[in-house]
Amino acid sequence: MKHTGGPAFPAEWHNDSDMDNAAPDGAVVPAGAFHPILGMTLRDYFAAAVAGHIWIEMDEGMDSGSCAVAVAQKAYMIADEMLKERAK
Repeated sequence: MKHTGGPAFPAEWHNDSDMDNAAPDGAVVPAGAFHPILGMTLRDYFAAAVAGHIWIEMDEGMDSGSCAVAVAQKAYMIADEMLKERAK
C-alpha cells in the first residue's frame, strides 16, 4: 500500500438534525452524531501544490494528453519524495 501521509485536512461533520442524514461524502449519519470527513491525502495535496509549476516547465510541443500524464507522474514522484523527507 502506498504511503499517503494521511488526510491533509481532516474535519468532522455533525448531523444536527433530529433524523438520519447523509454526510457530504454520502455516508448516512444518525441524528446528533459526528462523522469524519477525511478529504484528500497529504500526498494528493503535495502533488497538487507542485503540478502547476511542473506544467509551466513542460515541452510546448507535447500534446495536452501526453503533457497531463507527464505532469501527474512527475507531481506524484515529487510528492512521494516530500513524504519520505517529512518522515525523517
